[in-house]
Amino acid sequence: MIVADDMLRLLQCPITAQRLVNAQPEILERANSMIDDRQLTNRLGEVVEDFFDGGLIDNTGAWLYAVHDGIVCLLADEAIPLAQLGIKQENATR
Repeated sequence: MIVADDMLRLLQCPITAQRLVNAQPEILERANSMIDDRQLTNRLGEVVEDFFDGGLIDNTGAWLYAVHDGIVCLLADEAIPLAQLGIKQENATR
């Protein structure tokens, strides 16, 4: 699920206040694989259980936010630290 550019202009990361971009398919595949293995955790350290339909990443490349059924979840506590996906920050927002 890709979030439209006009909607992205209205959204920002609740942690960094940076603009958001759509996550690349490889990032979503890695996140969903880790969810399947019960290895992905959110900012609070809780195991993430719901697979991503899409995702948004802040411009710093630090945080991933889930999109489920077309709804973006921008709760700071549910942000996924991208570092645990083994993705370098500079590669996350390309």
